[in-house]
Amino acid sequence: MLNGLYSCSIFLDLSKAFDNVNHTILFDKFYHKFGMRGIPLQLFCSYLFNRKQFAKVENVQSGLVEISNGVPQGSVLGPLLFIM
Repeated sequence: MLNGLYSCSIFLDLSKAFDNVNHTILFDKFYHKFGMRGIPLQLFCSYLFNRKQFAKVENVQSGLVEISNGVPQGSVLGPLLFIM
């Protein structure tokens, strides 16, 4: 800026990006874009669908809620599925 030049910065927060992966869109890509069919597609379906979670604080536990979006964080497949 002192020399009359401009600078620009872009900051992206991807901390919640893994939670926003839509399963339906992901499987449409597997099927139509990557041509995945049969057992490999069924394995990914069973990995992501029918997942449930709950919260527990001290001795109080919430009910189970089905997860319809997102990929498991901390897993080996999580980053790969996010990139796809």
